[in-house]
Amino acid sequence: MDIRTVLDYLSKIDINNLHSTDHFMIRVDERKSDIYPDLNGIIKIILNETPLGILKQSEDKFKLSYNLNKD
Repeated sequence: MDIRTVLDYLSKIDINNLHSTDHFMIRVDERKSDIYPDLNGIIKIILNETPLGILKQSEDKFKLSYNLNKD
């Protein structure tokens, strides 16, 4: 998969397309903050914000960067 495909998918994403893994939920719990206090906060960011960057980590895995605060 290429980055253009990822951007296309993101432009059409809805809540039914988002699935969390056990590992992801552990990380969400460890990193709770005012910016994203829970899974719903992260989902809101994914659905409503535009990523500032995309890093391809493997053939079908990408890391998305969002502007969460001024830091």
